[in-house]
Amino acid sequence: MKILLFIVTYKASFRIRKVIDEIPLKFFKKYNYEILISDDYSNDNSKSLIKYVKTKHKRIILKLNYKSHR
Repeated sequence: MKILLFIVTYKASFRIRKVIDEIPLKFFKKYNYEILISDDYSNDNSKSLIKYVKTKHKRIILKLNYKSHR
């Protein structure tokens, strides 16, 4: 079984590490899992914090949504 945890952020740099730390990873280790974090064009340091957390958790995928100029 494959599990995908999906987290959407926007100006949530103050909360990102806490959310990741509260995921019961011991439970998910017996499954094939990934954590997808999508940042919706935050202008705080969310992107850099997600990249840092990604270095500690290899199963994190970062998706950056860029503002479209129309």
